[in-house]
Amino acid sequence: MNGAIEHAETLEGIAIAALRDRATTPEAQDKLKRALRNSGERAIREYIEAMDPQDTDEALVLYEDGAVPNLMAAATVPMTLLTTRAFVREIEARGYNLDAVQALEAVPYNLKPAIRTVIDANSGPSEIFPK
Repeated sequence: MNGAIEHAETLEGIAIAALRDRATTPEAQDKLKRALRNSGERAIREYIEAMDPQDTDEALVLYEDGAVPNLMAAATVPMTLLTTRAFVREIEARGYNLDAVQALEAVPYNLKPAIRTVIDANSGPSEIFPK
């Protein structure tokens, strides 16, 4: 991807890596399993909150895991959360990839409905369901 993807190092990722290295007993395996639950979502929030406010006005997070809106609700930065369906509808509405919705709907995955959630760092989340 020629540098288009940043592999961000987060405290969440460092902790998971350390637990993986030490997970040699059943107890350690259980601890790793608990730590992995929602770890990706926590890492995303950690990364977004560590951004310099001058880098961007708002973060855009795409998700399919229903836990994401709740995990992001207490974010200290403004962000918009979009399910895959909502994102594809958005890019098609903007004139990009005009067959995106049709292509997505042809994929045999059980995707969430189109949901757009806006999180204002001051007032919390509000969900918007597109028509």
